[in-house]
Amino acid sequence: MLIDINKYDCFIFDCDGVILDSNKIKTEAFFSLALPYGKGIAKLLVDYHTQNGGISRYLKIKYLIEGLLRKKDLILEDKLVKEYGELVYHELLKAKYINGFINFIETHGENKTNFILSGGDQNELNKVFQNRNTSSYFSKILGSPVSKYENVETILPRIKANKTILFGDSKLDYEVANYYGFNFVFLYGKSEFTNWEKYFENKNVICIKNWLEVL
Repeated sequence: MLIDINKYDCFIFDCDGVILDSNKIKTEAFFSLALPYGKGIAKLLVDYHTQNGGISRYLKIKYLIEGLLRKKDLILEDKLVKEYGELVYHELLKAKYINGFINFIETHGENKTNFILSGGDQNELNKVFQNRNTSSYFSKILGSPVSKYENVETILPRIKANKTILFGDSKLDYEVANYYGFNFVFLYGKSEFTNWEKYFENKNVICIKNWLEVL
């Protein structure tokens, strides 16, 4: 890896595709959620989901109801949010870690301030990592319904931008890192960001397949 990670004090990790091999789990859950409204609607929701990696399920389900089904229904919105959570929670408990992550966090994260910054539901993620006995690796697990930008604002007093790396697998992760002046490392091995090579072609971004390239 072309960066000296030992000079950084803070690691910020996206979750899906960076810590857990769970992008496919969420894509399949969105498809299943929208399938009762037709396969065409389900495919359109999946397209929206994969093209907007890192934003919350709340916004994606709102898009399903208001953008695709063309109606406003807060009761249905709440119902689908709960259904989606039920679809993904138990799968997240079983999802494999991205290759090398546990070794990386145990080797390099012990004396760092570590955060998870995810588009996934914050309460759900806290339960997942507590049940997996790995919540102690992180100072805080941050997720939706608050946006990634808003969540970064809450931790800014605790970190220094030039001493922080954000590890992500989406365009949004890069945009957040760039906005706050964090270094950024892109993990492409399980990413659903299809045109990442072209997007990062002229940007000063280190791209790795998985954590084995860091160790």
